[in-house]
Amino acid sequence: MAIQLLATPSSGGIRYYRIPLKTGTFPWEQVGRTLKIEEDIVDLKVNIGMYNATGKFWVDNVHIQVISEPMPPARDPLIAINQNPPRNV
Repeated sequence: MAIQLLATPSSGGIRYYRIPLKTGTFPWEQVGRTLKIEEDIVDLKVNIGMYNATGKFWVDNVHIQVISEPMPPARDPLIAINQNPPRNV
C-alpha cells in the first residue's frame, strides 16, 4: 500500500513522491510525511491505494497543506474512528 504523488514539472517527465505504508492487518494509525516539492512542478495528483494486492482498507481525513514549518496533526487522535461503516443495501 502507498500514498503516491504524481508531479508534473514544467519540462521533463513525471516525478513520483511515495509514502510507503505497512502491509498486513493492523489497527488505525496516522500516516504522514512532509515533502519538499520542487518549484518547477505545475500539476500534482494524489493516488492512495493498494498495488498488486487484494483486501480492504479505509482512509480517513486526507489532509494536504502547503507549509513552511512542520505540519500540525490532521485530526484529533483521541476521537474514535468507526471502523465498521454502514453498508449500502
